[in-house]
Order: sequence, then structure tokens, then C-alpha cells
Amino acid sequence: MEILFFWMLFGLIGLAIGLKKGLNPAIAVLGGILLGPFSLLMVFVSSETKKCPKCAEMVKKEAAVCKHCQHTFS
Repeated sequence: MEILFFWMLFGLIGLAIGLKKGLNPAIAVLGGILLGPFSLLMVFVSSETKKCPKCAEMVKKEAAVCKHCQHTFS
């Protein structure tokens, strides 16, 4: 029973990472469950990025202008 709790916890961690990176929530939960303990490591190594709404490329969170399409963030 305890093992089921931990796998569900890893699924929630995967969901948190996926939402942060703009992924589909169902895929993020499934990825967290499948990756298990590695999803916990991903929390610590995930970068601080955001997705550009114009070109969908990942840029640094502090960026004021997208380096790919020159979109200005508000």
C-alpha cells in the first residue's frame, strides 16, 4: 500500500513539472508515474523557463523579449 502512495506522489510531481513547462496534464502525470523517483530529481534540475505565446519556444523566465521571434512579454 505504501508503494502505491509513493507512485501517486511521483505522478503529482510529474503533474507539477508538466504544468510548469506547459505540457498536457495527463501526459505529465503519466510521465511522473512511469519515471518514478526520477521525477523527483527533475524538480531539482528543471530550469526556470517560460513558453513564448507567439512561437511556443522556451525562453528564460526573466526575459523581456523572446530570442526566437522578438515577441515582447508584458
